[in-house]
Amino acid sequence: MVRIHPCPFSHAEVAQLVEQHLDMVEVVGSSPIPRTQFFVLAERSKDIFFAVAHNKLAICRQVRYGARAMIRLAVLGSGSGSNCQSIFNAIQEGRLNAEVVIVLSDNPDAYILERARLQGVPAEVMDCGGYKNKFPLEVQAAVAEKLKSLNVDMVCLAGFMRLVKEPLLQAFPNRILNIHPALLPAFPGVEAWKQALEAGAKQAGCTVHYVDAGMDTGEILMQAYVPVLPDDTAETLHARIQVQEHILYPAAILSALARL
Repeated sequence: MVRIHPCPFSHAEVAQLVEQHLDMVEVVGSSPIPRTQFFVLAERSKDIFFAVAHNKLAICRQVRYGARAMIRLAVLGSGSGSNCQSIFNAIQEGRLNAEVVIVLSDNPDAYILERARLQGVPAEVMDCGGYKNKFPLEVQAAVAEKLKSLNVDMVCLAGFMRLVKEPLLQAFPNRILNIHPALLPAFPGVEAWKQALEAGAKQAGCTVHYVDAGMDTGEILMQAYVPVLPDDTAETLHARIQVQEHILYPAAILSALARL
């Protein structure tokens, strides 16, 4: 499990650390950042580590295993698609060596579809037969075949509100990620930020995890922490969690790709 912690080092100290390992790392992107906004994230395998700042990401990647081909991603979402946009942004900024080859939604009015079209990415609607929450197995099987025909390497759920089951899980074992607006295993399910606030939690946050057949029960990949402030409302807390989601998800995808 990977977690983000406040960084005990200054930017200069981390830069020195990188310089000491120039034979092992490639600096993919970085930016000068104030100490008060600086975090370090260390991936347990040491293949990837990151410096994460407010809306900025410095990525140091070990290259001894050689360059990796561009990864093909599919994104499934039900709503506005702000996390999908964070993936697009990371790709455009050179922080993520990947391409989104298709975006699928169960909601024909979801803005995530428009975000995809604006990027020139194919956007399609999945017909779930009028079911409000169910993801019919025959639809999942058809989606799995569609994604395999596109040579998709990894599936990213971005605000997708239906449970993924065996047809997709079998087609993409350990290759489906989800981002959840809480520090799992606490507060699974819908409106997790409201659950945290109502429970009197002092810390909220977000989690990227592998998807299994349960609801938000898969292996945790990364987490980011967001303190709950005394005057927080559900709306203000959710907004601050979303800021961290948009930083965390591209970083977690990169980390997951290192395991492929």
